[in-house]
Amino acid sequence: MWPGTEVDISLVNNVLAGSGDRAGFDPRDGNVAVGTDAFAAADRHDYRLRDLPELEGRVVDLGVGAGQSFRPTYEYRHPLKTEALAHPATRPGALQSPAEP
Repeated sequence: MWPGTEVDISLVNNVLAGSGDRAGFDPRDGNVAVGTDAFAAADRHDYRLRDLPELEGRVVDLGVGAGQSFRPTYEYRHPLKTEALAHPATRPGALQSPAEP
């Protein structure tokens, strides 16, 4: 980005935790706000979401741009890894696999 360049940024399919500034946050864009109790074990850096039915199907399909699909095909694995998704993304956030009960 060059200084002075104007851009539009969209926050889409994100999980926001806590009570910070939510400027630009729009639940219609697949974004959700949760408490830390929604995570498997945030105190141990396990940010997989618990099995929360209200989050299933909340992901917004962004379609294709410049011939590239914007649908996630990988998810983050702690620490510093990625893993191919076994199924299409259905919930917001970088972690698609639900935490074990």
